[in-house]
Amino acid sequence: MAARAICCRRAAALALALLLAACSAPPPTATAVVATARPQPTVTTAPPTAVPAPRVLTICLENEPASLYIFSEAGRGWNHVQEALRDGPIDRRGFGRQPVILERLPDWENGDVTLDSVVVEPGAGLVTADGDLDRLAAGVPYWTPEMERALGRADKAITTIQMRITFRLRDDVRWADGAPLTADDSVFGFEIGSAAATPGSKLAAWRTASYRASAAHTITWVGQPGYYPADVLEHLAEPLARHAYGDLDAAQLLTDEQANRAPLGWGAFQVAQWEPGLLRLVRNKYYFRAAEGLPRVDEVHFVPLADESAALSAVAGGECQIAVRDSWDAWEDSADALLAAQSSGQLA
Repeated sequence: MAARAICCRRAAALALALLLAACSAPPPTATAVVATARPQPTVTTAPPTAVPAPRVLTICLENEPASLYIFSEAGRGWNHVQEALRDGPIDRRGFGRQPVILERLPDWENGDVTLDSVVVEPGAGLVTADGDLDRLAAGVPYWTPEMERALGRADKAITTIQMRITFRLRDDVRWADGAPLTADDSVFGFEIGSAAATPGSKLAAWRTASYRASAAHTITWVGQPGYYPADVLEHLAEPLARHAYGDLDAAQLLTDEQANRAPLGWGAFQVAQWEPGLLRLVRNKYYFRAAEGLPRVDEVHFVPLADESAALSAVAGGECQIAVRDSWDAWEDSADALLAAQSSGQLA
């Protein structure tokens, strides 16, 4: 930053008056009057405050995604971007999982997972002991409340299991536009994800009897009779901002410009610019973990590259700090080059 010179200016004025008498009178003595300028205060101009350059993390992708909408199958590489836009909801660390936008993980010990008994009449729907969605009939296998395998009869109701899971959201999480993230947003995500127009498996929806907001930040999931999930956490539906997209149906969301190009999230970053060759994310000022000093950088730039050779060259040349591919298999052909670059100090 260049420094400015500080200068002060002084002004002086000299006035000389000569009074002349009549030509017959003797000339009077001339008196000089000097006006002395007042000292002017020194004005100091403060140098402008330096604006620090943003801290930027550049990540090279194999391909540029065609969409950032969470239910879109268009494009590859968007999962890496979603980590920046949507924090969690649950993170995997090592062999365990940690709640991100949940107050806690539901389990048997804290009472957020319970198993009830329910009566199913012949012909009514249930999930069989083999995990299939079926109707109760003779020979259909089911679980008793004692978790014993039994077979249904054509003329008799049965008593089977029904699981209930409670998910408790943090109340300090906000969308990137400042609106609070609520249980109803998760319900909206479940509704859109379950719609026929939305790509992807509907197995989780078929195994769900009800998914509702039981309080502002509490979600209650109830499974179909007979269903015993192997992983209770898989039944938390990814939140989708109802206040932003609630007037669109599942089919419209697949083509909506804002939902696909700059989707609203709650993560550390939000989309600021997307043009061919560059996807630029900037800090989300409403990020709920900002008080922890997160995120550590101001911007994240995603740069698509043609192949792994270009990615390696970009990392070695300092054009990007991280290079990612969709699978480890994609790097196998470059394993020797990667190890050599690491040994030489080009890669960490």
